[in-house]
Amino acid sequence: MNKTLSKYAFYYPLYFLRGGVLSPKIKQLQTSQWYSPDELAHRQRILLKQKLSFIYENIPFYRRRFDKAGLHPLDIKSIEDISKIPVVEKRDIITHKKKFKFIGYSRKTSGSTGIMLQFHKDAEALTMMDAVMYRNYSWYDIEVGTPYARFWVRPLSRTGQIRTRGKDMLLNRITLSPHELYEEKYLRFLKQLDSFRPRYIYSYAQSIYQFSRYFYDMGQSLRYLNLDAVIVTSEMITAEQIGIIRMVFGCPVVIEYGCTEIGIIAMECPSGKMHIMSENLIVEFLKDGKPAGPGESGDIIVTELYGRLFPFIRYRLGDRGSLSGRMCECGRGIPLMESIQGRVTDYIVCPSGRLVEPYSFEYIFKETSHFWDYIRQYRIVQKSRDLLIIEWVPGSKTNRGLIPHLQTKIETSLEKGMQVVFKQVREIERDKSGKLRNFIREEDTNIL
Repeated sequence: MNKTLSKYAFYYPLYFLRGGVLSPKIKQLQTSQWYSPDELAHRQRILLKQKLSFIYENIPFYRRRFDKAGLHPLDIKSIEDISKIPVVEKRDIITHKKKFKFIGYSRKTSGSTGIMLQFHKDAEALTMMDAVMYRNYSWYDIEVGTPYARFWVRPLSRTGQIRTRGKDMLLNRITLSPHELYEEKYLRFLKQLDSFRPRYIYSYAQSIYQFSRYFYDMGQSLRYLNLDAVIVTSEMITAEQIGIIRMVFGCPVVIEYGCTEIGIIAMECPSGKMHIMSENLIVEFLKDGKPAGPGESGDIIVTELYGRLFPFIRYRLGDRGSLSGRMCECGRGIPLMESIQGRVTDYIVCPSGRLVEPYSFEYIFKETSHFWDYIRQYRIVQKSRDLLIIEWVPGSKTNRGLIPHLQTKIETSLEKGMQVVFKQVREIERDKSGKLRNFIREEDTNIL
């Protein structure tokens, strides 16, 4: 479908009927991204004060939390004072869900962390979330209504599939299921891309990597599709995997970090830096309950500045990351995130209780020349405090000495007495949401 037709015949009317006007908010964000950090902080303070006054007067859940902490919105005089407000956990919302008078648009998280949350958003919050998305996508010449393909989970029911196909047609997109990423489907998917000719691909990170890896191994380039970008989200991805996607498609591979509850939290600009969406969010990084310094890893806590139904205030995502103290060479004033380290539960727990980042194994893998030629895909499963199972799918080449070598190197990097067992498998199974988790820690090792 023509991009302009899609934009004006479907997208803009859809937002209008839902109660939001998208275009002015995109223009607002196109301007505010160039504000200085001081200007952005000033706007945050104004929006925060308005939001706290509103939730205290209108949302009993937050009023009770304020009163219990001996706080009043007037006590929050600066962005730093936000630390006085109790952090909200996902379980807090689930426990008190019956006390909310929910209206608006229903959403739910995938449940990949073991806890599924159903919640509602109003038109203001949803419109701002999407305005941020399209402002960011404009960095790569992507506009509202631009045709795109997505590797995303599809409903299993016939009714759900029909509904998805209808939405795809109206929203100028095609949906390819990550549950169908195996060899027999790759060429069929490529035919769909050839026919539809999307301008960009939006995908779970590991889904588009697996798709790209197939054509990389076949020596086939997909550059002729002339994509503006491949946007990856929801899963961790390595620099080597990004490199393979980039080689196959010949376009920027952009990391987007966000969640269903909040929308985009940070996204890469063309300079390769992760910008935090400070125009509609306040993002904190807490180390031992206190603000972490630049470069220090901390729990990510997010506060929404738009939406009146049930905005998330000091909401713990369950992820870890770090703030950067630098400015980006692109000139945008919105701050930078130094790194995203995955979920708090995505750490190996050693017998002593020490936590080890599983992606640190990438340094060991990097030392192995052409590692991804021998191992196409892997997943780490912690069965107990002293046992790791590394499931792996063979690549296009074989090396009988590689697995014992990696096993020794990884065991050496862990605590004494920990055993690492490599298990060859045909494929790595996805969870019900379609996500591919590269690390799983079973419940008996969960101490957090």
